[in-house]
Amino acid sequence: MNRSGGGCIRQRGRRSGSQAFRRSGLLLLGASVVALLMTSLAGAPQRTPGLRKVREIETGPLGIRGQAGLAFLEKGNRFLVLGDGAMAAIGHRGGDAGSRTSAASVRNPVNVAFDSQTGRLLILDAEARRLSVIRADGDNDVAPETLSTVDITHLALTDPQGITADREGRLYILDGTPPRIVQAGMLGDQGVVLQSIRPLTPDIGSGFRGIAFDPGSGHLFVMEPGARTLLELTTAGKLVAARDLSGLLSGRPQGLTFAPSGDSTDDPSELSLYVLEAGGTAQITELSLKPLAAPNAAAPTVFPELVQVIPMYQFSPPSPDPCGITYYPPLNCYLVTDSEVEEMGLFAGANLFKMSPTGALLGTANLTSFTREPTGIVYNPANGRLFISDDDAVRINILNPGPDGLPFTADDVVTRYPLAATGSGDPEDVALDTWRGILYWVDGVNSEVYKDDPGPNGVFDGVPPTGDDLVTSFDTTVLGVTDPEGICFNTDNGHLFIIGVQPSVIAEVDTDGNLLRTINASATQAVKPASLAYGPSTLRPGTMSLFMTARGVDNNEVSSENDGMAYELSFAQLGAANDVAVTGVTAPTTVTMGTAQTVTVAVANQGTVAETFQVSLADSLGSTVGSPQTVTALAAGATQALSFAWTPTVAGTHTLTATAATVSGETDTVDNVGTAAAVVSVATTHDVAVTGVTAPTPVTMGTAQTVTVAVANQGTVAETFQVSLSDSLGATVGAPQT
Repeated sequence: MNRSGGGCIRQRGRRSGSQAFRRSGLLLLGASVVALLMTSLAGAPQRTPGLRKVREIETGPLGIRGQAGLAFLEKGNRFLVLGDGAMAAIGHRGGDAGSRTSAASVRNPVNVAFDSQTGRLLILDAEARRLSVIRADGDNDVAPETLSTVDITHLALTDPQGITADREGRLYILDGTPPRIVQAGMLGDQGVVLQSIRPLTPDIGSGFRGIAFDPGSGHLFVMEPGARTLLELTTAGKLVAARDLSGLLSGRPQGLTFAPSGDSTDDPSELSLYVLEAGGTAQITELSLKPLAAPNAAAPTVFPELVQVIPMYQFSPPSPDPCGITYYPPLNCYLVTDSEVEEMGLFAGANLFKMSPTGALLGTANLTSFTREPTGIVYNPANGRLFISDDDAVRINILNPGPDGLPFTADDVVTRYPLAATGSGDPEDVALDTWRGILYWVDGVNSEVYKDDPGPNGVFDGVPPTGDDLVTSFDTTVLGVTDPEGICFNTDNGHLFIIGVQPSVIAEVDTDGNLLRTINASATQAVKPASLAYGPSTLRPGTMSLFMTARGVDNNEVSSENDGMAYELSFAQLGAANDVAVTGVTAPTTVTMGTAQTVTVAVANQGTVAETFQVSLADSLGSTVGSPQTVTALAAGATQALSFAWTPTVAGTHTLTATAATVSGETDTVDNVGTAAAVVSVATTHDVAVTGVTAPTPVTMGTAQTVTVAVANQGTVAETFQVSLSDSLGATVGAPQT
């Protein structure tokens, strides 16, 4: 399972048919020596902020004991894990695990690295004094049949605790006794050249394990497990920064490597540090060193009243890891999902719990027929359906209660909405904007809120070509929320509440992700908050509260844990917002002067209360337009289209400006105006005429005469045409003229 920093679930490392290692072998060495450069370092570690957990990838299913070595194959987009006599591959996203294969045992399997410059896997065995070299093949897998070995006796390693390579193929070995950085160069597959030795002074630390080269900074990173510290060093061994690892790792850190960020919304060049952990749960933990954007300093912080604490672990049957929560008006209760309970011995056929507003268990349901990872849940009062997210299967299950109108009965119909095409890979909680019919979910790994408009068909069926949904997203780290876990919609003012792994930061935002204020719920002392719901207060009738679940200790850390909680928080809600807007002006782009036209003006109520307002249209060249129109009681979130008559009487480029009058209390008036341009031209007319015929009268027969014919072009463009003359009695006339 892939847990995004304390999220509700992990992605299990599944096996696939891809053969990561076709046969195994051991690796020998042969080398030459160059000069040594001894350098002493000084300086005490300075704690540096900015380290955060992104996710965890469970490696236990690989079946390798003594996991210690970690490397990353860039082209194959997979990790290699080395342990006692075996190694295997696991995909960057946590799935697609390669086949496990035997490998020769080394005394300390932490000493493994992949040299991306030459495409070689390097395994160092200090006890055997050799470096094994295995090349990658055309399928970007490591091919053991290419095994060669190089002697490293001359490196005089005493207790190596990690090896890494930079982009030029230089090797850096963390030798533990005494602590030092040994730099070496490869002579193809034939040998190793010792380049320098950089001792690390005692004031930097001791007991180091694991080393990784960061291509972005050009620095080395080493772990000091005893002090729970990550040290950043130059390649010469000079201390750059020390970062506190407290609370980020649950096991014993082993191998390190840099690899692309697991956040699919990050730039592809963004790298994270990955740490292989041993202990209760074998896993790879992704740590981000990217500085977080500062939240809006102007947004206020409020401290809610803690109304009640609900020990869900005391339910019978218990809920040890409550995840999703939503208010369910038909039964005046809360529906709470538990995404981990089915993995535990106390599972009693229930992973959904019906809880009264005061915290009493009213009933249970079993959702395992369609999801074993019910992560988030939200109720749609318009049609009685439930949206239940599954971050393991990366989808949202849409439960239609069927003819009996009751969920969790035999006539339920469940459809599955896969989310992979939206770019989301770790869907946690879900929320429904009941004003606008928009579905939201938070993605823990991507630190994003995804916003899903169902499109013209009104059905949540995916982005094109599968469906017609329009999916956008906004980042949560700028809100102070990392690894977002919970989200809900405020039905009173149209805002969203979002929470991450820390209860001290519940962000209240508008539907575009702008931070309005922060709710600090640290008084709950909640461990691993999971979900939010907006529902009736048990303290003050007629008002609303915010309900929050918390998972507590993870069952992968303590398999017998049972500590699920829920909390009710009360605080004054933000007032209604007044905001109307012109969202579009549509006019014909090419128009003939004097012809009647229709201009369509689209307006929207982007506030939180119904509004009545006037909309007018003006023509920059003064042509006649229809009278102002009144929009009456437009509901919050609603839109309306207005039709205006327009007859242009002047040729040229016309700018048509629609204006929605400012409503009381409105502050955002920039979008109250919209424009469209139209080019008006004179109509093209073809019209020639004979305007006169002049002949002498009377005339003597047989005498020559001249007849004058006057013609005119009465159209709008130049014309070429023929004029003829005839005599009714057949007398001779001149030939036609052009």
